[in-house]
Amino acid sequence: MRRIQQASFGFVSILVAAALVGFDSQIATACSGGGSSSSGLTHGSKMGSGSVTVCVGSSSSSPGATTTQTITKTVTVPVPPKPKPAPKPASKPAAKSVATSAPKPVVAQVSCPSASQLSSMPRSADAAERWVESVCSPAPKVIAAPKPAPKPTLKTKTFTITETITIDTPGDFSSAADYVDFSPNALVASVFPAKILSIGQIAKFSSNPSSHFGSAIVLGRQAEVHFVPAASSWKFSDGATLVGADTQKAFRSAGKYQVQAFVEYQVSYRLLGESAWEAIEGTLLIESNTLEIAVGAFNFKADRASQGALLVGADCIGRAGAFGCDT
Repeated sequence: MRRIQQASFGFVSILVAAALVGFDSQIATACSGGGSSSSGLTHGSKMGSGSVTVCVGSSSSSPGATTTQTITKTVTVPVPPKPKPAPKPASKPAAKSVATSAPKPVVAQVSCPSASQLSSMPRSADAAERWVESVCSPAPKVIAAPKPAPKPTLKTKTFTITETITIDTPGDFSSAADYVDFSPNALVASVFPAKILSIGQIAKFSSNPSSHFGSAIVLGRQAEVHFVPAASSWKFSDGATLVGADTQKAFRSAGKYQVQAFVEYQVSYRLLGESAWEAIEGTLLIESNTLEIAVGAFNFKADRASQGALLVGADCIGRAGAFGCDT
């Protein structure tokens, strides 16, 4: 019985399958945790710098099969004749046999004219010649040689051969993986009443962290993330730090200051219809735009557009280069 192994591949080609294995390895390195859904999908996530990554993988397989085939063949082979026993040696050495060819035909020579015919032969020489030609013109009879004995017909024997072949077909396997990055909404910092303040003036600083969602299609599934603010803070270039999405501060010294807001988001994700919400380990730190604040004892200059007042560094008459005078 013969056994045949039959290979099978579930992806387009060996080259594509090899590339997919490398790609899956990169995805596995990028994501961790997560789990699997009821449909066999695997998923994971990773917290990055300014974004989160959600990874999705899928695989499918089918069991192999074993089939048996029976092949029957009919073979006919000649059967050689049994060898004849060797003749016993004679007391006297036998004469060497001389190879003879097939017997030649025997031609019977007939005397013409015969003695009985000569009695009626004409006397004239010419007439006698013509008479002899007429009497003896038929060709002499040819006696055929005996036919050679026919060759013996070889006997044959027929055999039936049956062979069983077992074919093993392995199951198919295919896999795929993909990922998507999600970034939260931009954090915007603002100050009231203006970016130009007098010494000791209280300024109100505000930022806009919010609970919001993100959505994208990955590997044919809809992945969703949920960003939830966990903590907000402010940093000032004079070394001060304040907490809260909204805060206020008064500067005691003249100068220029840089102010920036920060928010830490807790993030969770899910595959819509495939898995429940799962929290991503860690928090995502997002920073806002930078506010440039000018603080000092400045004079006022009329704002023609709004009929209000602007803070300036000095009397702008004749001092176009003074702070705020070019506004």
